[in-house]
Amino acid sequence: MSDESSDPGVVLAVAVGRSRSQAAVFDLAGRELAGDTRDHEVGISAEVLMPEVVERMTKMVTSIDLPVLAIGMSLPGVVNPDLGMSIDTPAMGGWDGVQLAPYFTALTDAPLILAHDAHALARSELFNSDHPVRNALVVKASTGLGMGIIVDGKVVTGALGAAGEIGHTRIDAAGDRPCRCGSTGCLETVASGWALAQRLTDSGVPAG
Repeated sequence: MSDESSDPGVVLAVAVGRSRSQAAVFDLAGRELAGDTRDHEVGISAEVLMPEVVERMTKMVTSIDLPVLAIGMSLPGVVNPDLGMSIDTPAMGGWDGVQLAPYFTALTDAPLILAHDAHALARSELFNSDHPVRNALVVKASTGLGMGIIVDGKVVTGALGAAGEIGHTRIDAAGDRPCRCGSTGCLETVASGWALAQRLTDSGVPAG
């Protein structure tokens, strides 16, 4: 069997969240060749952040000097992979409807594959050869909450790509707590990272 890592090319990966972006270069065996993680201002726009992300990725690719075969990118919330844009992400105000592929054209003409971050996390579990996954619920608990659903070895995204969007499900325990999405009583208001941090701050526990 040939070693896939010897194939002439790399894959770029970028994960953008509410307060942090992660960029990396991988060979075709899944090994990380270079990586860069940085915090950014909450509420930063795609117009400001994306050129910075592409600049970081360009430096990594230049140092490796191998052709880019594809770009994988994840965002919180519902995305449209065909259009390459977010369509409903309460965590990233101002990103909905912004086409992301054009930002990469100066770097590469390789295709952009955009995914919901929890769906991408679930899909990564399918590559675990030591413990193959057939059915699972993969919960992403960070600033927000999301869930990837694996059924019969496949990630279920739903007709609109919104399967697993549990963070804004109304629950009795949340009462009328206001959520960043503009509604009240969402699961995120009691179980997300921002809600837990706010609860500690309100109780007098210093941040960090």
